[in-house]
Amino acid sequence: MIANGKRTRAKNFTMGEELILEYLVLQHKDVVCSQKSGADVWRKKKDTWKQIAADFAVQSGIERPWQALRDKHINSTRLKRVKGLNEMGNKTTFNDTDSQRDLSNSAVSTISGAVKDEESSSDFDPEYESKNTFRSTSSEPPYEQDNSNFSTSKVKVKSVNDLRKEEATNILTDEKLNLLKVQQTYYRNENSRAAEQHKVEMEKQRIELEQRKVELEQYKLDLERFQVELQGKRLKNKLLEMEILEKQGNIKDSKETT
Repeated sequence: MIANGKRTRAKNFTMGEELILEYLVLQHKDVVCSQKSGADVWRKKKDTWKQIAADFAVQSGIERPWQALRDKHINSTRLKRVKGLNEMGNKTTFNDTDSQRDLSNSAVSTISGAVKDEESSSDFDPEYESKNTFRSTSSEPPYEQDNSNFSTSKVKVKSVNDLRKEEATNILTDEKLNLLKVQQTYYRNENSRAAEQHKVEMEKQRIELEQRKVELEQYKLDLERFQVELQGKRLKNKLLEMEILEKQGNIKDSKETT
């Protein structure tokens, strides 16, 4: 049974966030899409998703848990495969029951592959199992294999329109990747500018500190010079006093002799 507590839904991913997540997953594809299982593999995947979450926060400016990013990637991959299978069923027709059986096997293999990817991504993750309980009751419609779209005529060669659509899709994908690269370059430049600005500020503070040290040394020199001048004046005063006393003594002696 599912708990009666109301589930808090996170804010939906924007198109820009999905593009950033897709690009980051592509950079870590070897780990994220690995079919291996085991505790070590899961820990490596977990660390990788945490790194993806950190990069995602830097590039998008939005912090999302790594589990949410992983679930979004799994759901997007599954929906893309299901969508691709449905499009293949709508465009492709077959001539006999053997071909229909082959397509059914292909559909089962595709769905099995999607499920296998999900299981591989969630091996040894206790949090993932609890989240799947909620996902199973979500409003997202389950996929059901339906061969009613498959007719019995021969397979048709891809039309020019299909080729153009594929070419346009590839161009759009390239444009998305270029956009992500531009964003990454922008953020790197922003970080470089911030670091350079910090360096300039630190250098400015260092120069001001050196200037104050010079001023303090100059003040000490002025104080010492003043003390020397004062000492000189005191010596002069003493000499004058001695001269005066000497003159007074001479005058007194001369009076006595007379």
